[in-house]
Parts: sequence; C-alpha cells; structure tokens
Amino acid sequence: MSRAKIKSSGFAILDVTNGRKALAKHFAARPPFGVCPKALRIPIVIHGYLDSVFSGDDGTSREFAVHVEHLELPKTSFSESPIITQMERGKSFDAILSDAAKDGAQ
Repeated sequence: MSRAKIKSSGFAILDVTNGRKALAKHFAARPPFGVCPKALRIPIVIHGYLDSVFSGDDGTSREFAVHVEHLELPKTSFSESPIITQMERGKSFDAILSDAAKDGAQ
C-alpha cells in the first residue's frame, strides 16, 4: 500500500492508563467547544502502527486502531516542566499529583 493514499481526518483518541487523572485535571480548564487554547495543548509524538479496522465506513471516513509502541513529548515548555522530568525518571502523573497534594497539605 502506498503511504500517499492515506489521509487522516486530523482526529485521534489516545487511551491513557498511567497519568489519566493528571491529564483530566489539566484539561478541566478547557472550554467545552472550539479549538483547545495553545496554553493547554500538549504536543505528543506517537510511535506505533495501524493494527486493524476499528469502525465501519460512514461514507466520509473510517477508523483504524493504532497499536502504540512509544509516546514522546517533544521539548516544549510543558515537557521541560518538573512534572515531565519526574515522569522521565519513571514516576507516574498520578504519583506526582499525589506528592504535590501532600506537600500542599503540609
């Protein structure tokens, strides 16, 4: 298959296990409609492969499952934050938030 024949609609969903609570908290400030404000956007690079057909064809598009092998946060102000530094050391978003809550309570 030629890669030139594939065109994305520009939409994808990422199923998050580790860090889901922190991401939900981060996006709680996002307006419910329209484009996400630049200050809340988190750039990400997804390494993986198309794995299978996920949905039926609706006449405009069709969804395909992607097997995610690796995620990258490019060097940005968000990825250079202490949270990302801790994550790169193996600490989860949830653990970082838990520690921050404990520090704030003291």
